[in-house]
Amino acid sequence: EAMQKLEDLQSSDPDKFKQITTDMASKLKAAAGKAPEGFEKEFLTKLAESFDASSKSGKLERPEGPGADGPKNGYGPHRSGGHHHGGHGGGGGAEVSQMSQTTQDLLAGLMDEISTA
Repeated sequence: EAMQKLEDLQSSDPDKFKQITTDMASKLKAAAGKAPEGFEKEFLTKLAESFDASSKSGKLERPEGPGADGPKNGYGPHRSGGHHHGGHGGGGGAEVSQMSQTTQDLLAGLMDEISTA
C-alpha cells in the first residue's frame, strides 16, 4: 500500500520521502486550484497541506479538518469505503468516489508513484 511505503521511506530514505511528499504537495495544490468549490477543493487543499507539512517535518502528517476522513480511510479511489482506521463514521470514501474523474485519476496516479518509488 502506498501509505505504508511512505511510512517506510520516512525512516529508510528521508531524502526520498521529502522529495516525494514535496512533489505530491505541489501536484495536489495545483489540482486544488482548479477544483470546484466544496468538498473536492477542500479535500485536495487539506491533502496538499498535509504532504507539505510532511515534507518539512520529515514525518508523515495526517490531514485535519472536515475533509480529513477521506485520506485517512484509504487515500483515494482504490480503497473508497475502507474505514478500518475508525474515524468519525463520515462518508469520506463515498465522497472521494463522487469527485471528478480528473481528481480520482490524480489520486490514483499519486498512489502509483509512491508504490513504485
